[in-house]
Amino acid sequence: MKDIIFVSIGGAGCNINSQLWNDLHQELVYFQENPAEQDKYSFNSNIMFNETSSGQWQPRTIFIDPDPIAIDDAKESLASLSMSEDSYWTDSEDCSTLYTKGQYTLANRVEDDILAIFDKNVEKCDTKPELFFINSLSGGTGGGLTHRIMNRVFTEKIDAICYNVLMSFENLPHLAEAYNTVFGMANCLENDALSINVQNDKCFSVLNLTGNLDPTYSDLNQLLSSNISMITAKMRFHQLGCDSIGKLCGHLIPYPRQSFTIPSIAPICCEIKPDKDFASPHEIMEASFSQETKLANYDLSSITETASATFFGDVHSQEAKDACESVMKAHPKKFTKHNKNPIRFNIVQTPEIQFKDKLTTQLYRGKYCSTIDNTTGIGYLLSKLNHEFDLLFSKRAYVYSYVGEGQAEGEFIEHRENLAALEKDYEFYLPPYYEGEGEDDEE
Repeated sequence: MKDIIFVSIGGAGCNINSQLWNDLHQELVYFQENPAEQDKYSFNSNIMFNETSSGQWQPRTIFIDPDPIAIDDAKESLASLSMSEDSYWTDSEDCSTLYTKGQYTLANRVEDDILAIFDKNVEKCDTKPELFFINSLSGGTGGGLTHRIMNRVFTEKIDAICYNVLMSFENLPHLAEAYNTVFGMANCLENDALSINVQNDKCFSVLNLTGNLDPTYSDLNQLLSSNISMITAKMRFHQLGCDSIGKLCGHLIPYPRQSFTIPSIAPICCEIKPDKDFASPHEIMEASFSQETKLANYDLSSITETASATFFGDVHSQEAKDACESVMKAHPKKFTKHNKNPIRFNIVQTPEIQFKDKLTTQLYRGKYCSTIDNTTGIGYLLSKLNHEFDLLFSKRAYVYSYVGEGQAEGEFIEHRENLAALEKDYEFYLPPYYEGEGEDDEE
């Protein structure tokens, strides 16, 4: 298995990554204190951590944000970890929610410094590493600076996943986020990296299902960091069917350009209702493909092209296989006809670790499943996003700010046309192109 470097760019990405490493560190400490458990569960600490000559375990991660406040918060949060100074980069000011400021003005000045940090972290790896980017496409730093860094790093043909926070369609902090998100998704298309997409407003709805009726951004960061931990579990634990980022990308990107996916966590239960402990693999899989457990908005008419599911807890291989087959049989219109095995599953056995955070412990209780779904539902997101973009650009709102930072007005049109073409690509797979046999109870 290859080493993985987690790269967080921008305030949102750094906050999520900070929480992630608190959880991963608790996991590492558990196995260090219980060496017999490490052998039992085939836990490989070298994938995520670098062992120094003094015997310390340093996280393989980089925090990048020109706003020093975000980096100071990350350092304070991770004070108990043996972090390397090569894990942080900051400057003196943020990008003011301007994608172009991150892509041009800031990147022109600091790109080489950041890439030097990349090189130092790569040198510490035992193998050619894979990358896991965590960022907000709607932000100036998370979108624009990530654009430049990815374009440089991807020339090395490194396998990567981009975990993107997209703009919310409700409670939008800044109207210009529609521009940023369109530019960011167009950049993901250029690099053809696997893109896992979440939205804050949908994640808050998921948090409501846990019994938290007034969730905070700290709760949101915990939910998303838990999701990332679940996605990468198949890489940390060398059990039957373990995966790498390269293999995951190979399964979830069936065609060029169609590299956008939506994750889910199931089941989501209220803390005071312990039903989750007794959920069957079939019930868990059924919940995984329901709208309420998805971490981004999508429409019910969407069709799954390919999906990756990871079961946790006391789940047997035949149970998982039967659960996948029963869901496809019960909802034939939700899966493409030409792919006879659209759901690829893994089973990861992990110990019952009592995490400090209550939500993490709640999500990791009993049997549960994390899925990544390459679905035509992305077309719904693109349609909504393109509409928001058009409302702004028809009046040339904020265009002067982007042009002032070095962007040509023609780039707005170019990126918008690129996403319009992608939207058409996804429409090709919508009903009635695939007409299922039987009934689907959600239609």
